[in-house]
Amino acid sequence: MVTIVRIGAICIFSVLVALFFRSVKPEYGIYMGFAVGLLLLGYVLDVFSGVYGMIRDIREYLGETYEYLVLLMRLVAITYICDVSGSLCRDAGYQTIGSQIEVLGKLTVLLSGMPVLLSVLDTISLL
Repeated sequence: MVTIVRIGAICIFSVLVALFFRSVKPEYGIYMGFAVGLLLLGYVLDVFSGVYGMIRDIREYLGETYEYLVLLMRLVAITYICDVSGSLCRDAGYQTIGSQIEVLGKLTVLLSGMPVLLSVLDTISLL
């Protein structure tokens, strides 16, 4: 929690500094954004390594029956990719394409989750 607050404070401070420099030298704002982006990328990679370790532990615990874990990870990846892509399109001024990417992501998640629903319905019908 403390790290998230620290990262948020660094980002807000960086934006304020970039806004200050925008009036004087606009390119400094770009450099500031790039530096903060690299800082956030390093933080994301650090968090991802921890998540990857936890997923590996869960996979070892599940043994050979880890197909639902793989499906869950695919669904999470689809969600993040569509969210980031849609946001980038919106930021670039292409709101329609951003919305279409998000709708495609929702439909893909729905379609990818169907085997789980079918498995649950099959289990219920056996009872």
